[in-house]
Amino acid sequence: MKDVDLRRKVVSELSKEKEREALKAFYRKMNETAIRIGCSKKTNFAVAHGMHHDRNYSTAIDIATISCNALKFHPVLADIVNTKKFEYKSRLVPNHT
Repeated sequence: MKDVDLRRKVVSELSKEKEREALKAFYRKMNETAIRIGCSKKTNFAVAHGMHHDRNYSTAIDIATISCNALKFHPVLADIVNTKKFEYKSRLVPNHT
């Protein structure tokens, strides 16, 4: 392996490790915030993308707690979820399947 290739590989691995550590810190902060705003220990976040993950779980009451907190502190979100109708002029893409 050439020195340049080795350096690129090392930098890439270090970047991936920094990203993993940053994500772990983010998930830890999400869980700490959930507890701080009143969620039970029955809520845990392990990924932020919202897709299924075995270590992502919550209760309906905790999701309601999180939602109420978000609406209380983020008025733009309240405007968005209270929108009754939204129209968007889309462009047609010919021959698109």
